[in-house]
Amino acid sequence: MKIKPFLESENDDIRYASILLMGNLSKFGSGEPVFKDQIHNVLVSLLLHLVDPNPQVVKACKFAMRVCAPVVGSEQITAMFQNHLHEDKSLHYGEFINDLTKYLIQDFPGMLNFYHISVIQFFKSNWPEVRAAAAMFIGFLLGNLQQEHFSQLNMATVTKGLVLLLQDSDPVVRAKAAEAMGQFH
Repeated sequence: MKIKPFLESENDDIRYASILLMGNLSKFGSGEPVFKDQIHNVLVSLLLHLVDPNPQVVKACKFAMRVCAPVVGSEQITAMFQNHLHEDKSLHYGEFINDLTKYLIQDFPGMLNFYHISVIQFFKSNWPEVRAAAAMFIGFLLGNLQQEHFSQLNMATVTKGLVLLLQDSDPVVRAKAAEAMGQFH
């Protein structure tokens, strides 16, 4: 809980170090329910910082997610993180998040409200890359969500956030927000 604020630090070195620390702590938290909750608590931040403008932060996220994966509690997500999150390999973020949201919906339906609220908080991130990734994440989450789960999401807040992103100064953010809104059905 004390590390979480540093994951969003504007200082690249602090962001990098806090993410590495989170990953290294997972070696000691295996089997601890409280640590599992904390991993879920920072998962959205780690996922969105996979597109961080600092390449070292991206590598740290990949490392942290690979070593924390067994604690998450999903064999499919663990396998996905182990197979796709290699520090020196590129990642097709859209495909990765699209597949991941399917597993999150399937394996953690009770966490959907928490995940979508966490993602919405990143609509105001300092980094346009992270704002665009947040729009993509919410878009794929909505696109993959079955009808029975929609009641868990605050669609008014999602819509309001995406409308604000449509007015963002960065054209990529605006495009990703429009794509996310295309998932509404």
